[in-house]
Amino acid sequence: MRDYEGPPILAFLDEYGDVETLVVKGERFNGPHAPISLLKDIKLKEIPRGVYIIPVEKIEGSVIYGINPSKFVWSDVYLYRDRAELEIIERAKYWEYEIGIIPFMEMLRKSLKAVGKSTKMIRRVHHHVDKDYHHIAFTVPLNPEMTFEQAMNLISQLFERVEEEMMERVAEFYETRLAAWRRLLRAKKARNAKRRWGI
Repeated sequence: MRDYEGPPILAFLDEYGDVETLVVKGERFNGPHAPISLLKDIKLKEIPRGVYIIPVEKIEGSVIYGINPSKFVWSDVYLYRDRAELEIIERAKYWEYEIGIIPFMEMLRKSLKAVGKSTKMIRRVHHHVDKDYHHIAFTVPLNPEMTFEQAMNLISQLFERVEEEMMERVAEFYETRLAAWRRLLRAKKARNAKRRWGI
């Protein structure tokens, strides 16, 4: 293929303003997804205003292999020219962690806000529950001079900080549960002793 000389990113929108076709370095993709290998050295300022791009690992036909910057939840990343908007959606029906989804998502919300407070890099954290769907959204401000690769690395680093914060909260959660369980056992033993001695 000959060298592409046009803008590094072109976006064609449908009647609703959503990305219908994305052209990255001359390669066309359906929707807002494009491989990070193609995007990585492009600066965010090249994204057309009002358009977001979802970097993915690869696209094979109609199959899209996503990129997840988090190790403990799945997060979708929408990159704009000056920010990233992230969404975490979990469903109670398919929840597999030992900790219930409600306390887990609440700990995650608090962890995101804590890291946001210390780094000034996580903003507008919002937690919404719709039946058995739990949705957390937040924003990460980005410098338009950053490349896609730099932006994704920064987001991964922030998730590492969030994971550290989560580990502390999970440990505290289990310690609190263990202390409550011990209190319950002591109370039960005391009741049994009274029954045994007819008190």
